[in-house]
Amino acid sequence: MSRLYFDLQNGISGDMAVAALLGLETGERGAPAEAAFEGLRVKLATIDLGGYRTAHAVERRSGIAGHRFTVEVDEGRQKHRTHSDIRRLLHASGLAAGEKDLALDIFEELARAESLVHGVPPGDVHFHEIGAVDSIVDIAGFAILYRGRGVEAAAASPIHLGTGKIESMHGTIPVPAPATLEIVKGLPVAGTDAPYELTTPTGAAIVKTTVSRFGPLPRCVIRGVGMGFGKRKSPGINALRIYEYDEIVKDALPADQLVAVIESSIDDCTPEEIGYLTEELFGSGALDVTVTPVQMKKNRPGFTVAAVSAPERLDACARAMLERSSTFGLRYQYFYRKTLDRTLVKVETRFGPISVKVGSLGGTFLKAAPEYEECRNAARVFDVPLREVFREAMAAFHAGAKHEGPARER
Repeated sequence: MSRLYFDLQNGISGDMAVAALLGLETGERGAPAEAAFEGLRVKLATIDLGGYRTAHAVERRSGIAGHRFTVEVDEGRQKHRTHSDIRRLLHASGLAAGEKDLALDIFEELARAESLVHGVPPGDVHFHEIGAVDSIVDIAGFAILYRGRGVEAAAASPIHLGTGKIESMHGTIPVPAPATLEIVKGLPVAGTDAPYELTTPTGAAIVKTTVSRFGPLPRCVIRGVGMGFGKRKSPGINALRIYEYDEIVKDALPADQLVAVIESSIDDCTPEEIGYLTEELFGSGALDVTVTPVQMKKNRPGFTVAAVSAPERLDACARAMLERSSTFGLRYQYFYRKTLDRTLVKVETRFGPISVKVGSLGGTFLKAAPEYEECRNAARVFDVPLREVFREAMAAFHAGAKHEGPARER
């Protein structure tokens, strides 16, 4: 299964979406885009349209290579079609069930928007330019390539819309087009002063139908990038990028492999306050806390306090740092870590039972260490040096533990 991310900072149209998916074929799969294009043409030919030709090419714009998908239509052999006409064409085609369903859903979104704009029932909408052969081919082509990748989920950045005016079958209309605005209602959008149309109704309908989550690119491993160019060649780069990625899901990892690191550099707290903050961070669930002396702005000595926590304790630790220190802000990020397998072994000593933490890797014993708190308590009770308790605990461990070879530091 595949996950896709639509980078919509330059908008989206039907031909750009098809071109970007063709570009993805040269990614991880290693299949040439031309082979994917030929397979696409075969499937599109099962739709009873005729009077058009498709082409695919690789172009360079602003020094970047990308893909271009074009549809050349013989206007004299075409007619306006209603939504009902298009449904019949797609149902009668040789497309697979999933491909038909997706194409029909995209046209359904377009019909809904156009019916609201023109005040007619969806089935009676005359699609004009958005229902012309090139748009039918774009939508069906997108559905074929999208389903062919086995897409599990799609995400996207906010939709950039553009501004200005364009000419349509109905005359001059504002940008964003009325149908585009109807489609993107309820979705995250971004305005821009670019004096041209960035997102077309067809592009908006594709996003509305396929994308389930909007926002920045999630933490992931990118497997491929498809760059699809649109008709307009200037100004700016008129391109849609689609990323194919594997999302790194926290819950799919061992619980201790993902940690949050929260830190702040502070120059107006006393050492006593820093010590208190450290205690509060541990009390809030921090796994570890470090304090590093630093030289800050205006030649002030200060401290960088860093707390490591489980992701679910991030908010609690961040709150402790903000509330229990003088800082006005903090920074955090996530890290993956590798840890030894750990077990606790209880050993008997003349100071009483002491727990020893045992670390192993792949079933091989590597090291052991007595638990500090228990050793400290025993040292206080028996009034002996802490190191003496440590030595006796380790001697008892080595005398009674069964493991492969001696502990070795790494």
